[in-house]
Amino acid sequence: MQRLSGKLLNGVVALAIALAVVFTAHAATSHSKAKSHAIATSGTFREVGFISPDLALAKSLDPAMESDVYSSSVAGLVYDGLFKLNANTKVSNDLAASVKISKNKKVYTITLRSAHFSNGDPVTAADVVYSVKRALKHSANSPVAYYDDLIVGYANYNAGKSNSLGVKALNSKTVQFKITTPAPYFEDELAYNTNWVLDKKVVGSHGASATNDYLTNNCSANIGSGPFMFQCASKGSGVGSFYKGTHEYTLVPNPHYFGPKPHIKIVVQVAGTDETAYNEYLAGQTDAVGVPSDHVLQYLHKHNKQFHDVTSSAISYTSLNTTTAPFDNKSCRLAYAYGIDRVDMAKVINYENKPWYEIVPKAFLGYFKPTGVPKDNMAKAKADFAACGAEAKTPFELVYAAGGTTADKIAQTEAASEKAVGFDVTAKALQLNDWVTDITEPLAKTGTIAVEQGWIMDYPDPQDYMDLWLSNNPYDISGFSNKTYDKLVNQADKSFNTKLRQADYAKAARIALNNGTPIMSGIQTAPVLVKTSVHGLVYTFSCASGCPPPGGGVPQDWANVTVK
Repeated sequence: MQRLSGKLLNGVVALAIALAVVFTAHAATSHSKAKSHAIATSGTFREVGFISPDLALAKSLDPAMESDVYSSSVAGLVYDGLFKLNANTKVSNDLAASVKISKNKKVYTITLRSAHFSNGDPVTAADVVYSVKRALKHSANSPVAYYDDLIVGYANYNAGKSNSLGVKALNSKTVQFKITTPAPYFEDELAYNTNWVLDKKVVGSHGASATNDYLTNNCSANIGSGPFMFQCASKGSGVGSFYKGTHEYTLVPNPHYFGPKPHIKIVVQVAGTDETAYNEYLAGQTDAVGVPSDHVLQYLHKHNKQFHDVTSSAISYTSLNTTTAPFDNKSCRLAYAYGIDRVDMAKVINYENKPWYEIVPKAFLGYFKPTGVPKDNMAKAKADFAACGAEAKTPFELVYAAGGTTADKIAQTEAASEKAVGFDVTAKALQLNDWVTDITEPLAKTGTIAVEQGWIMDYPDPQDYMDLWLSNNPYDISGFSNKTYDKLVNQADKSFNTKLRQADYAKAARIALNNGTPIMSGIQTAPVLVKTSVHGLVYTFSCASGCPPPGGGVPQDWANVTVK
């Protein structure tokens, strides 16, 4: 989430990354007669983009409402932003042709390239302003609005107290952003799906909403400027406007795309489990798949040209409800943190998840060698458990996203290690979209006590990870709040001094981890199988499961992705 917009991940590990990044290929030539404006396709990428026992597709296709990697990975093929993360782990210009930054680093003046939406409408600065304001409106209650909290006037505008916001169109091709404080990552934040550009003429007065999701339920309303567009089954409303019969999305090349045109079709399907998706690959129904943990060992070190295995930027962790028993008690949280057997969790899924104890990946500022933070230590866990008192015996469920044996093994192994500490815990699987709801609301509101989740980078800056646990951050569902943590992270966020940022982030991370929030467990790899008939994908830290490299003046060059 395309770049694979960094989002919340579930415990399916490889599938959680791979199904959202690799757009699998089915070597079938289209024989339908193309319209005069359509681009002829020479093959079809057929992927299982969603793993959910209830066979649900995207929770939302509205960029203003997408907080999970699965939904945004589909929408990211249709919509463009001003900037985009590429396979080289760099944020590069997308709709932005050039950027001028003021001396005080608080005014960004961005000139748009000549680009058009898939219906032929030109992309204008007014469309950019409309899209940003729509996403940040109070009525939207967007879970990703806070990515734009640097924009002048954000707080009052988002609260519905003002109509003033620091973004405006200077002319049809120039948009200006004013921010409250200098930030080395502001362009990175503009790459996030909060700021993907919609066609104002098409979406109009249809605001972003979790309860009446216009774009998710109206295929023809999804008009973007990205490399692909939806092939709609009808012009009606409802999810059936996207497909006939089989639950799937079909995407075809956007004939008005400003970059090199793709020559493939993409079909995004849903499977009930990771094992089902894997078997479909083996049966030749798809041409790429994330490898379930039960099957990884047969491919490791075997020089199989179809197999790729790259460490990703995706961290796995457990969030605990710090507002109620037993985890309103710091000793209980630390007992949980020391009690997790991270090595055993890695073993049971054949090291698709590697043991991890820090917040940010090694490639980022703020990474430190894991000294002085909770690690697997049963003796320490039991000592902290004893210090918890009577509330340590409070029964609770460890919630995770259903999707196959890999997710089950991770959750059951974690629950077993905590039972050994003394906790009365039971692992409970939720349908994918129910799990997404659970992790985008405060645990104090949902009543959830513990939930497995994860995070994959939005952009290559530690702020993307460290801000997750700032007080009042919407993604801090645990209720963690620490003034010193907030001070250090806010200092680092504003600094352009690399050494100071590194030191402040590392100090802050130790504070959070030693408060038992979050409970880090692993960093994910992405073992995938891709048929050798698929060409044009690369496998990197930011694109662990494969995506097109930059080329032709665009962050991802889909024109060179072929099936032969």
